[in-house]
Amino acid sequence: LVARTSVPDFDDLVARSRSFEDAAFWASNRYDVRFGSDAEPILGAVVTKRFFPILGQAALGRTFRPEEDAQPLAVISHSLWLRRFAGRSDVLGRTIELAARPPTIVGVMPPAFEYPARRFEVWSTMGAAMSRSPDQLRNRALRIFGVVLLRQPGLPEATPREMKPPAGLVTRARGALVDTDGLVEGLREGRLGGAGLDVLEGEPL
Repeated sequence: LVARTSVPDFDDLVARSRSFEDAAFWASNRYDVRFGSDAEPILGAVVTKRFFPILGQAALGRTFRPEEDAQPLAVISHSLWLRRFAGRSDVLGRTIELAARPPTIVGVMPPAFEYPARRFEVWSTMGAAMSRSPDQLRNRALRIFGVVLLRQPGLPEATPREMKPPAGLVTRARGALVDTDGLVEGLREGRLGGAGLDVLEGEPL
C-alpha cells in the first residue's frame, strides 16, 4: 500500500501496526543534471534503505545496502542508462551531478521498473540527500513523503476501491489477496498511481 505522509507520522504508523511486513518512504525531486557540456531536467526520488527490497532489484550492479544510507549513491533507470550512458557496463562507479555531493551510480534498474511513475529516472540515498536539511525529517506538518507499506501475507483482501489518491498497491502474496476488479477500476479512474503484483487471483499456486 502507498500513501503520502510526514516522517513522524510514518514512524508512528510503523510502530503501532502489525499489518505490514516492511516499510519505506521516499520524496520526489527535480534535477538539472549535467552530462558533459549538456544538461537535462530529470525527475528523481530520494529513498530509504527498504525501498528497493520492497519494490525490486537492479538489472545491472546493485541497489543500496542498509549501511549506505548516509553515502551519496544513486541507482538509475534503464532508459537513462541507454540515453545518456549508451548502455555501457562501466556506468557503475561513475558519478551523476544531482547535488553538491554528486552520488556514485551503483546500479541500473530493469526496463519494467517504473516506480513511482515512468518519468522517474534516478533514485538516491535518503540519508545523504537530507543531511543538509535534517529538520524536514522531524517536521510532522511536512507531508511530502510517499510511503510504501508491504502487507503481511494472509491478511484480508486488499480493496483498491477504497484507496484515495495518491496511492498504489504492491503485493508479493500468491492467491486471491487482491480485489482484481477493484484494482483495474482504481487504475482506470486514477485513484491508483500504479500496482505491482506477483500473481493475479485465479492463477495456480
